[in-house]
Amino acid sequence: MENDELCAKIAKIAPKIRFSGLINHRGRLIAGGMVTKVKSLEDEKKDEMLYMELALRVKMRQEFDADFGHVHFTLSYREKLIVMSYPMGKMFYWYPWINENHSTKFHLK
Repeated sequence: MENDELCAKIAKIAPKIRFSGLINHRGRLIAGGMVTKVKSLEDEKKDEMLYMELALRVKMRQEFDADFGHVHFTLSYREKLIVMSYPMGKMFYWYPWINENHSTKFHLK
């Protein structure tokens, strides 16, 4: 399956997905992008900075693979977005979706 095809398939999983992309180890978007009819929450320059920051975080996590095992995915729960990333070799798949709940409170029983 081609990278763009994979991104398109994942973007169709849920209507709240805003972005579906594959980012390389240097922080460059190599496939996918914003889902159609959705406006980005930040400008294009900030997008590039975000991709580089995400790639750096992925690389930093790999430093602990020998001690803790490989990372299967990461999740960030923000006020406006829920963001997941999945490592795929030297790249990672990244997608955020809308957090309609806007709640950062977790109830533990």
